This record gives sequence, C-alpha cells and structure tokens, in this order.
Amino acid sequence: MERALFARLNLTAGKHSIAASSYEQARGYLEAGISLLHAKAWVKQYPLCLELHEMSVVASYMGGNVETVSSRLDVILSNAKSFDDAINSRVLRSKFLVSQAQYAESTNELLGILSHFGEEFPKDACLAHVKSEIKATQLMLKDVTKESILDLPTMTDVRKMNAMKLMGRELVLLPLGHSGGGTVDYVLCYLILMCTHITPFCFSVLIAQCNYSSPILVPLLCCRLMKLTYEFGFCEDTISGLAFVSHALFQYSDDVLLAARICRIAESLISGNVCEHSLRAKLTQMSSVKSATEPFQVTVDHCLNGYKSAKIVGDIDNAKLCGLLYCISYFFSVPDLKGLQQYIVRFFEQMAKHKRLGVLHSVMSYFDAVTALIGNEDSCSIDAIIERKTNPELYQIAEQIQNSYLLHHVIINMMNVYCYRREYILIADLVEKYERMHAGTKNVGTKRILDFFFVFFEGISALCLARDTKQKKWRQVGEKSVKTMSQLVEYSVWNFENKLSLLQAELYYLNHRHAMAELKYQASITSAYNHRFFHEEAMARELYGIYLVENKMAVRGIPQ
Repeated sequence: MERALFARLNLTAGKHSIAASSYEQARGYLEAGISLLHAKAWVKQYPLCLELHEMSVVASYMGGNVETVSSRLDVILSNAKSFDDAINSRVLRSKFLVSQAQYAESTNELLGILSHFGEEFPKDACLAHVKSEIKATQLMLKDVTKESILDLPTMTDVRKMNAMKLMGRELVLLPLGHSGGGTVDYVLCYLILMCTHITPFCFSVLIAQCNYSSPILVPLLCCRLMKLTYEFGFCEDTISGLAFVSHALFQYSDDVLLAARICRIAESLISGNVCEHSLRAKLTQMSSVKSATEPFQVTVDHCLNGYKSAKIVGDIDNAKLCGLLYCISYFFSVPDLKGLQQYIVRFFEQMAKHKRLGVLHSVMSYFDAVTALIGNEDSCSIDAIIERKTNPELYQIAEQIQNSYLLHHVIINMMNVYCYRREYILIADLVEKYERMHAGTKNVGTKRILDFFFVFFEGISALCLARDTKQKKWRQVGEKSVKTMSQLVEYSVWNFENKLSLLQAELYYLNHRHAMAELKYQASITSAYNHRFFHEEAMARELYGIYLVENKMAVRGIPQ
C-alpha cells in the first residue's frame, strides 16, 4: 500500500513539474513512481500504471529524451487492454514520429484513430475530389461572419468533438508552413490524458503532419472540420478549422479575398479567447494568406507573437515552428542578414536539445542561404551542435523522404541565392527539376506561401536568359511570370508592385522599349524602398545599373 501511495505522490509531483516546464525533474518523479509499482502492475495497478507511463512519455518528449519516449510507448501499447486505453499513447506516438521526421507513419497512426471515431478519409484522394470539397466549403462559408459562427449552437456530441480535436491537431503540425516538426505542448498532452475529447484533437494533429507526408489530405481535413461545425455546433476547434480553411482556400482556389476574410475572422475569435495563447501558438503557421494580402513585414511580428504565446503555454514544438516562420519572414524582408545568421545559430542549439528534425532541416536551408549571401559563419561552433547540411544535401534528403515542404523551402532558397549571384541557368535547372517532380504528385495547380518568390526569381532569370541567348522559350517563361505577378498585385500592391515593375522592366529591355524599361526600373527601386523590401531594392538597382552600362550609359549605371 505504501509503495502504491508513493507512486501516486510521484505522479502528482510529476504533473506539477511538467506544468512548471521542469521536464527533467518531472521525468525523475514519474520514473520513480514507475519503479514503485507492483511487479505485475499492468494487472494489479492498471489505471495508475497506465497514467504514470503516459505522463512519463509526455515529460520525456518535452525534455528531448528520445529513448525513453520510444521505450515507454512500446510498453504501453503492448499492455493496453483496449483500443480506447491506447488512444492517448497512439496520439503521443504520432507526435513523436513527426519529431523524428517519420511523417507517413504518423499520419497512418492518426488516420486509424479517426477511423475508430467514424471519420474515414480516402487513402488515394485526387485533386478533383479536393477541389469539389473546397468548392462546397466555399459555398458554405461565402457569407460567414464572426457573429454567424458565434451564433451556432455549442457542440455536445463527444465523438464529433473528439474527431474535431484530432483533425485540428493534425493540421497544426504542418508547417505550412507548417511546419517544421510536430506540435505537442504539455497543456495539450495533459488535456488529452485527462479528458475524452480526442477526436477533434486528431483532426488538428493530422492536418499538420499531412503537409509533409500527404498534402492532398490537408484540404479534406479542413473541410471536414467546418462541415462538422455546421452539422454539430461550435467548439474551440472550430477556430482552428477556420484558420486552416483559409489556408486551404488560398492553396486550392482563386478566392483569395474570401480566404483573407476567413483568416481575419479566425484571428478575431482567438483574441480574448480563454485559450488565446494556445490558439495563437498553434495557428501562427496559418500566415500564408496574411503574407499574400497584408504587408509581408507584418508576418515578422506575427511570428514573434506566436513564438511568445507558445513559450507562455509551454508549447515547445509550436515555439520551434514559429521560430522557423520568423526566420523565413525575416530572411525575405529584413536587411540585417548577419543578425538572422546569429539568431539561427542560437536556434540550432534549441533544435539539438529537443531533437526536432523536421524544423531543423528547414532552418538549415535558410542558414545555408544566408551564409551563401553574406559568408562569415562560425562553422566550428555550429558543427559542434548539429550535423549541418547544405541546400544541395537537403534537396537530396527531401527527395529521399518525399518531404514536399522541405523541398519547397530548399528550392526557393537556392533560387534566391542563384538570382542574386546572377547564375540564371542554375535557376532554370532547378525549376525544371521541381516542376518535373511536382507534376508527378497530386498537388498540381496548388499554391504555397512562398510561390510568389518562385515566380519572381524564375521570371528574372528567364528574361535575362532570353536576352543573353535569344531563345524563345525563356521569353515565354518571363512573359508568364509577368502575367502571374500582375494578378498578385491585385491582392497586395505593397507586396508585389516592386516585383512586377522589375519584371516589366526586364521585359521592356528585352523588347528594346528603352524609355519604358527605364521608367519601370526606377519604379521598382522606389516601390521596393517605400515598401521596405531592401534586398529587392538592391537587386533592382543592380539590374538597372547593368541595363545602363550595357546601353552605353556607364556614368549613370556604375553608381547603381
């Protein structure tokens, strides 16, 4: 009896330590509690034994003790008396698998749990199916307002609430952004372990992970979340559903304005919510619509606020994911690349401690790009922390594990570096590889958060190659980029005006319309400066200078 009492006391102490973010101390209490159990605890002390092992997994995961996580999960899953008793551990295992970049395995785990709750999804979904679901969701939400959402009845069906929670949580793991690696915080895990609302949780978890292993499932999960909301009522995961749907609409439809409106509704529902910090930490990654329709620099503060919220609630994984998004927005909009390089070095230390491979690889890609542009990395200190990879090496990794999210970032970063170095033929080779691989997936015709940079770099390189080689194919690519960027300007003059002007300048130069070319070069420089895209201002000045020198105006061109 005394040993059982002390085991319970250690369980309580472990929970308190986790709540205080003292994960190593918590693991000590919980492991001590496990050691006090009966030799046949899984028979004689089943509930206590199960909870001690589950909480040990949580503490070990949060503290980065990979070996303990794996061994304890194996013990639980081999001794659980029923599927329901194993659900918590299956969810935790799915998150652990994500942190180790085993996305397909994690997705299959969670799809199995959702199936148990009556929510089935096709294993071989096609783009036509996705667009059909997106169209139906567009019609359902075309007149949505914050008030209409709040006027919905409260969801009371426990099984549907469980489905909502799980689907929403799966969505959260992406790194759309999202994402980087897994998303597990103590508050989340504790709620899983202490209540029965697992199904909505599975939806949230699943959406994020699918961005790595099966992106085509993401919009289906988003749409199902909103369908359940309208059929069974409002719950906290409705807010997640709105945020995710805004992202899905941005990716799979042309209704960017509706996507932006839904995104704003989700943000307004987060503000003042009792779970505001937890929601903001989870949903910061849904910033693709914001990045396209609001000044891009806003995302720097947006990601920083998400990071702070994640730290407040002890959400380590979303803190890392928000850190990655901060790197991305900083890289493309803040001139201090040296400061970013130093930030990433500190970030590597956190990644090494918590062993989040998904986020780590994505951050490596940005570090490699920054270093290629400015040099001066302290490789000795970095290599002592992690096994650093270059972007070509990361490209191979992404291909091997079929991680489209990582590949997207690697391609954009390599194009960025090649564009500033004016190695345009290398960009053309990258684009050809990327499009060939993308054509073999189910995601043809979708948009990603950084696609507008892809269009910009591809267009600049193609127009310069068209001028140098006189080949018609490069002209066609350049003209297509101008057309696409013209459409993007309709969403945000701030973000895209300078890029469009520079593409137009290069096209006018190619067509020997020199007066218009000069006007557009100057317009691009002015717009980039006014809208604080300082890297792109530098590019515009350099290309304008080249234009002037090549057209016998060296006196004006050299200062550029």
